[in-house]
Amino acid sequence: MGLAMAFVMVVLCGAAGSLLLGRLRENLNSLELMATGGAIGLGAFAMSIFVVGMLGVYNVGLPIATALFGILGLIGLRYWRFKPSFDPLCVAVVFFLCMALCYVSLPPDGNDWDGLAYHLAVPKLYLLEGRIHNIAFTHHSNFPFLWEMLYTWGLWANGATAAKLFHWAALSYLCIGVAGFAQRLGANRPWLGSLILASSPIVFWESTVAYADLATALYVFLAVLAIHRGIVETERKLILLAGVLMGFALGTKYLALVSVAILGLTALGTLLVRRQVQMIPTLLLSGLLAVLIGCPWYIKTYLYTSNPVYPFAYSLFGGRNWSEENAAAYRGDQLKFGMGRSVDRLIMAPNNMVSFPEKFMDPVGLIVGERAYTVASSGPAMAAAPFVSSTAGLPLGFVIASFLAWFGLMQQTRYLIPIFPILSATAAVAQGRLRKRALWLVVALQSIAALWIFGGALLPWTSAIWNREKREEYLTRRFQPYEAYRFINEQTAPSAKIGLYDEPRGFYLERQYLWANAGHHMLIPYSNFSTSSDLVEGLKSKGITHILINRRFWPQESIESWRIQLEQAIAVQEIRLLFDARGVEVYEL
Repeated sequence: MGLAMAFVMVVLCGAAGSLLLGRLRENLNSLELMATGGAIGLGAFAMSIFVVGMLGVYNVGLPIATALFGILGLIGLRYWRFKPSFDPLCVAVVFFLCMALCYVSLPPDGNDWDGLAYHLAVPKLYLLEGRIHNIAFTHHSNFPFLWEMLYTWGLWANGATAAKLFHWAALSYLCIGVAGFAQRLGANRPWLGSLILASSPIVFWESTVAYADLATALYVFLAVLAIHRGIVETERKLILLAGVLMGFALGTKYLALVSVAILGLTALGTLLVRRQVQMIPTLLLSGLLAVLIGCPWYIKTYLYTSNPVYPFAYSLFGGRNWSEENAAAYRGDQLKFGMGRSVDRLIMAPNNMVSFPEKFMDPVGLIVGERAYTVASSGPAMAAAPFVSSTAGLPLGFVIASFLAWFGLMQQTRYLIPIFPILSATAAVAQGRLRKRALWLVVALQSIAALWIFGGALLPWTSAIWNREKREEYLTRRFQPYEAYRFINEQTAPSAKIGLYDEPRGFYLERQYLWANAGHHMLIPYSNFSTSSDLVEGLKSKGITHILINRRFWPQESIESWRIQLEQAIAVQEIRLLFDARGVEVYEL
């Protein structure tokens, strides 16, 4: 029921977006209209939830926003001009989306690390408070949260599975948009690009969890498409549409700032090369639109922290509840990804990502999830992109510049996802220029690999999709701290407050909690503690009644004083062990 409600809302928002596009509908083919309408409608709906949350009127505002976009969607459905025709490639795309939907219908587990830590956890805290507010123990709550507003609606409407559907929706609209772009570029099998995208393991996995990368990719891809067409066709409306889309992209994550800058410079260079200087004012106006639409998130963050891009750029802006040491450690965590930043490493980066995938991802060691990046066939079909016509020069220039920026900033594989749709679409165009068997072979290998990874992992848990008891068993097996969380929820007082050590995934806790590790914030003054007793009393002074330690991520040896003091408190029984299972311990202070 929850998935059905969310699915209906996804469709209605897409139709509402098509209505809001107005006369721009005339410039889009049927597939482009559905994809762009979906992006605009979901973005506008998310912004309405943001306004409601900032006003602190969730109880009244969420039903009103739902009704409003439902009505707009019903009116806008008449503009969807999709004419169904049998295409085996389209059927294959739908199959992958349906398989992903099965994963979406399962409760978020240990694979959904960031979702359980903040993409879902922070909206849950917003709903409990009845408003958007500053959550000081996690700096992630100050990130741009456009898609998390949709997760807020999903949690309010019918729980976590309904929330997760919105990230799946981003891939669905992306697949439609890729086919539309490939069709416009002259591909005779446009759905091939969508199949390449949907079957890429990293993209498929992302569609099953509550992250934000596919949302960013949706807006960036459609913006690149719009500005490319606007320049080639000298159509100012499309350039302005790109500004709106990039404004929504700015609301999905900070990295979109880089994409906006790259797209703006690429577009400016293209205009100068083509001697279309008369279009530069329109490009500048498009940039202004992007800033106006995206700025509310950065203003909110500035008001909460005095830094519009908190916790980044600390040396420039500073920021409350942060320090130079925290900033240095945070940057160090980012630089650990990849294999260096020299020229030879740049040349070898595509090979290294396949040969040494663990260097480009979080080493959590998940069976299914980020380990899917290790599959050597995850995306080789995209290598066909260089053979595409030069008419796609701006999009491919954007891809190259984005790759260079990724290489210099943070070499984490999933941060490359925004360029995948462009490569997938251009690969579909290139299919007619290559030996067909070669391209079909790599697409088949990629699809088989994705089916092997995700289909095999899903089969043992298909009954958990509709069986509540099986869902509990699923979470117990698939989320290491779940038993400890259930113990806390059932055996501690409602007023309890839990300090989480080396375990930020607090979504399933029904008690107050905070991330307790040093480095997350400055709420706990660890530098003031000299003994284990000081530490315990310091935690109590912050209202903490219990602590949870996940030994899986607790270092065997550490020189950090607070860890040593905590181990001493355990050794001399200054804190009492209540629960110990699967490497997770719960203590009472």
